[in-house]
Amino acid sequence: MSDNNHAEMHQSHLAWNSERAFWREDLSSWQHELARAFISLKELDADLKRHEQSLRQHASALRLNEEAVDTHEHSLAIYERGGDGADLPLLAKKHREERTKHEQLRALHEKLKRRHHFVIAHLNLLLKAFPKTKSENKK
Repeated sequence: MSDNNHAEMHQSHLAWNSERAFWREDLSSWQHELARAFISLKELDADLKRHEQSLRQHASALRLNEEAVDTHEHSLAIYERGGDGADLPLLAKKHREERTKHEQLRALHEKLKRRHHFVIAHLNLLLKAFPKTKSENKK
C-alpha cells in the first residue's frame, strides 16, 4: 500500500469517528427526549381520563335535562287536556330556566366537541407515526 492510500484511510477513519460522535450526541438527545415523552404519556393518560370523565358528566347533565323537559312537557299536556293550569305561572318560570340551561348545555357541548376532535385528530397523527407491522396487525 502506498503512503497516499494510508493517509486517505486515516482521513476516512477520522471522518467516520467524527460522524459517529455526532450520532452518539443525537442518540443521547433522543433518549432524553424519549424519557420526557414517556413522562408526558403518563400525563396524557391522566388528561384523557379527565376528558372521559367530562364526557360522562355531560351525558349525565343531558339526561337530567331531558327528564326536566319531559316533566315540563307532561305538565303542559295535562293543562292542554283540560287540567286546571294552577301551575302555569311556575311552568313559565321553569321554561325560562330550561332555556338558559339548554343554552349552557349547547355551549358546553360545542366546547367538548371541539376539544374532543382536536385531541383525537392529534392522537391519530401520533399513532400514524408508528405504523404497525403485519405481525402486529394479526394479534
